Amino acid sequence: MILKNNYWLAEKDLENNTLINSLLTYRKTIFVVATFVFLSPDISCQQLFPGSVRNDSSPVVDDSLNYKKEKQIDSVETDKAYHFMLDDTFRLRTDQFYDTLRNRARKRRITREILDLIVTRSSSDTGKIAMVSETPFIEYDDKIIRSIIFRQLDVFGTSVEDTTRHAKRLYEKTGNKLHIHTSENILRKNLLVRPGERLDAYTLADNERIIRALPYIHDVKFLVKTVDQSPDSVDIIVLTKDLWATGFGLEISDIGKGRLAIWNRNMFGSGHEDQNTFFWDDEEKPLIGYEEIYRINNIAGSFINSEFRFKIKHGTQQYLADFQRSFFTPDIKYAGGLHFENKNTAEDIELIDTTLIKIPYTVSNYDFWIGRSYHLKQDRLFFRERSNLMIAGRIFSVYYHDRPEVSEDYLYLFHNRIQFIGSAAISNQGFYKSRLVYRFGKTEDIPYGYLVQLTGGFEVNEFKNRPYLGISASNGIYLKKRGGYFYNKFEMGGFFENGSVEQGTIGLTTKYFTPLFSYNRYHVRYFLSFNYKTGIHRSREEYITLKNNEVLEGLKSDMLKGIQRMTLHFETVSFTPYYLIGFRFVLFGFVDLGLIGPGGRMIFDNTLYSGIGMGIRLRNERLVFNTLQIRLAFYPYPPEDSEWYFIQASGEEQLKMEQFYISDPKFIEY
Repeated sequence: MILKNNYWLAEKDLENNTLINSLLTYRKTIFVVATFVFLSPDISCQQLFPGSVRNDSSPVVDDSLNYKKEKQIDSVETDKAYHFMLDDTFRLRTDQFYDTLRNRARKRRITREILDLIVTRSSSDTGKIAMVSETPFIEYDDKIIRSIIFRQLDVFGTSVEDTTRHAKRLYEKTGNKLHIHTSENILRKNLLVRPGERLDAYTLADNERIIRALPYIHDVKFLVKTVDQSPDSVDIIVLTKDLWATGFGLEISDIGKGRLAIWNRNMFGSGHEDQNTFFWDDEEKPLIGYEEIYRINNIAGSFINSEFRFKIKHGTQQYLADFQRSFFTPDIKYAGGLHFENKNTAEDIELIDTTLIKIPYTVSNYDFWIGRSYHLKQDRLFFRERSNLMIAGRIFSVYYHDRPEVSEDYLYLFHNRIQFIGSAAISNQGFYKSRLVYRFGKTEDIPYGYLVQLTGGFEVNEFKNRPYLGISASNGIYLKKRGGYFYNKFEMGGFFENGSVEQGTIGLTTKYFTPLFSYNRYHVRYFLSFNYKTGIHRSREEYITLKNNEVLEGLKSDMLKGIQRMTLHFETVSFTPYYLIGFRFVLFGFVDLGLIGPGGRMIFDNTLYSGIGMGIRLRNERLVFNTLQIRLAFYPYPPEDSEWYFIQASGEEQLKMEQFYISDPKFIEY
């Protein structure tokens, strides 16, 4: 049996169905052969007319400049949905051209083997780009769930968008045989719905997002099928596709210094994670260091995630245990966490005007928080659907057994203290499903909504006791008519002592990315981010910087320190159609601008620093490896003492979107 959209089809029926056969065999391919270099485009099987209505009758929002209005969906928070009609003329001509190249390549064994090695097909990039997450389930709302069936797909070769595809290459088939699928019992523990309950479109959309966010899942899709004998009942089919669980990372920063990390994100299909990291440094004693991190996601179906860490590295010993349960949907009433850490180490503590070399210290910290969420009734004047009032409290304790000499206004980081923190927030959050934002083809959940939070607290410090007050507001907006996404956040807070603010922080952040533009077979987005932060009466050792990986990545200088900072980052990202053994090539170019200086004067009175460059990123979304990035950067007017590298190669984690649920209450970070 083969699953296509929402229908189960027998293989013999597929053979007799001319329309389906034409769709399944009509593939875009390209075969580019260069000396010692073989690249191939991402070929995906799509409908000839992406704007047509799907079998599940779900209107979709395509992330494009061209759109047309569809009928209003009363049950969906957004008022309208849109379709994007592609111009198929160019596609049809190029498909014919590439099919001809493919047919010629298959006439000889060597070219056929090369083609099978480098041609990689994945799910559609341009179709169904931005859809409100609950939209596909609206028409089944309030129906009785008769059964929930799991269908686990192979890691390589297939897709939740097209289950008729199968692995053809030797390495794909071998990988599929070696991979241990996630236990179905583990997947069922992540369900929010049960047979016999009534289907809720929002809950089902939340559940799809929760499973997709698991570190060992590549993608998931919930399909709802009406029961013929009982129109009021439905069956839910859950298509899941695992990630290849094992990976490694190697970083060599000098001839005798580096680290090697080996991890498994899904041990024996249990959902447990284990990571082992080996460090070496010929200037340290002992030469070799070791760290192990073990994580258990969703312990016994409680949605409590845990982490255990042990580290012994060049004079550092660390023990950590952490348990967290978040407000992962608006229907969750209780959340909380428990954290313990003990650390014995020596670090360089850098002040704004000097450096303290290798300060040894031993610290223990305890952290406990609990929160309660209350559903707010929908009111068109104030609250939207699924708005919540969230209240949380936290106790955080830090105690140093061994430390450097401190005073009331010196080395606040090493003060022994207990903090009592409380917060109240109003939250509203929904999600769009999109692609090609921060990932290279995997379905992404883009949050929209708002969060307004008031934080208050009291610190019992070994030198003095003082209250704290802070406020923050953030929102995310998906621009349906013009396309693109806006994120904005303002935060302000500080301690109060004798009528004045101490260790205060003011921050403003704005981020924007455009809709997905298509230039022939390339897909392009533009990203823009602005950030301003300033401190109020901070301690001597507290400052912010522009250097190395904080804003101007790759630039190192002791002069790039200050109390206030303003930055602007612009980046163009081009998702190319080229793959090599499943690794996608993404090109990017960037411009960075930064101002930094002391407080008490206009930020624009400081020197403007800039960086410009370009690079390439490679990632295989089926694997758990970090993205490989190669950057070429140039800094026109760097500080006199600066160091920077024209070429950088590094592995980077995937960026994540800011969400609008309250977490553990905390003081605003500087």
